[in-house]
Amino acid sequence: MLDLTNLFKITTKERLFRHYIRECEKAKQYVYPICGALHKATIEQGIVIMDLKGGSSKLFSSDVRAIIKEASAISQDYFPETMAKMFILNAPFWFRGVWYIIKQFLDSKTVAKISILGESYNKELQAFVFF
Repeated sequence: MLDLTNLFKITTKERLFRHYIRECEKAKQYVYPICGALHKATIEQGIVIMDLKGGSSKLFSSDVRAIIKEASAISQDYFPETMAKMFILNAPFWFRGVWYIIKQFLDSKTVAKISILGESYNKELQAFVFF
């Protein structure tokens, strides 16, 4: 659950994005190479899983959309092709309308990598994620 009011009581938008960039850099520099070494493969991409269970339409206020837009721009400009796939789980019915707005800010290649799933996501998720 994303509560921007409380989040910005303890941090700033600038610090939030610095943290996001730092985490993306750590994934490229450390996480992907370590995972690749463990699996004897080259790994340069990750999977993003977002669970909307219990979320309300307030979750996608104009402030949240602005943050998503900025984070997406950072990812597309500085970390292209590092997202293999994104799964949005437990997407409520109203999310389809919100998704229509959000995807306007994303590159078409990025949109193609995103799967919006309801509560029955196990089969599709397990087909992509292997252990």
